[in-house]
Amino acid sequence: MATSFLFSLILLLITVLSLPFPLHASSVDPFSFGATTVRYWNRKIPNNAPHPDFFLSLLSPLPASLSSSLSSPLSISPSICRSARLLCPNSTYFQSLSNTVSIDGCSFGYTCTFEYEHDNFPTLKPGIFFREQELKEGNVVRMPDITNESTTARSFLPRSIADRIPFEAEAVKPLFGLEPNTTLAKAVDETVAQCQSSPSKGETKRCVTSAEDMIDFAVAMLGDDIVVRSTVLPNGSGESIMIGKVKGINSGKITSSVSCHEYLFPYMVYSCHSVPKIRVYEAEILSVQTKEKINSGVAVCHIDTSAWSAGHPAFVALGGKPGQNEVCHWIYNGSMTWVIADKS
Repeated sequence: MATSFLFSLILLLITVLSLPFPLHASSVDPFSFGATTVRYWNRKIPNNAPHPDFFLSLLSPLPASLSSSLSSPLSISPSICRSARLLCPNSTYFQSLSNTVSIDGCSFGYTCTFEYEHDNFPTLKPGIFFREQELKEGNVVRMPDITNESTTARSFLPRSIADRIPFEAEAVKPLFGLEPNTTLAKAVDETVAQCQSSPSKGETKRCVTSAEDMIDFAVAMLGDDIVVRSTVLPNGSGESIMIGKVKGINSGKITSSVSCHEYLFPYMVYSCHSVPKIRVYEAEILSVQTKEKINSGVAVCHIDTSAWSAGHPAFVALGGKPGQNEVCHWIYNGSMTWVIADKS
């Protein structure tokens, strides 16, 4: 008995020690689907760059052994919904959803793909768009509302499960028990419609329903030596902030990126699209009063706006016309941008 137990313990230690990511760097359960995704990331992006915590927090906590026990046709029980960190009709978060979320607001991506014009862009607020010269240390600028309260409420589904769900509103709503005309049911309709819409001129886009899908799209657009960045915290949102030290990614050279914006859905769905001819910056966000660092912001500046519509909200806010000036915006909390790994 003792020998058998010792042998099992040794096997467990070998398994854990052979995992291709440091356990102390994340809260990913080594036997979860999330750990499977990390291993997939390492195969597809073999540059040994750290896996940022904001991305790891989106990975499925479900045990990898669950897949074989799911029924066919697929059924999402309330217990699985809760364990998978999804939006369930009986969850506390779901109950408060209708009081806190506007599905046509900027927070959930429906109108936040800033590079292209949308008919229902929300009322412009100060700080949404700005010029590259404003990213200068010591400048005091207005930070737009970059908060996204939903980010920690949901996870991606494992690809093996997400691929079994038709990406159709009338398939998703009954699977998750969504009643007609509820906030989330309407959001499902809107998300599917947005994802099925045609790309804008010069845009390559894809709605991803799993972390693996996002990784595949980013690698297809940019190659396999890439990293993902985001403005992780909401600190400074909607306030006047001071710009601290500014770093141009890849020495501020013009590059390309893949930006991904969150959509409201029972499980995590992102709209990702390739963005050519941009510069990416990381900037310290300081308190105007104390000059202390309160956040780290990621900003994207679009150098070539010649394909944009003359009615784009950026030109309404900043003046100018397509192709005349660059346009910059922050990567919102909950959104992210994939870029070629920094060589500077």
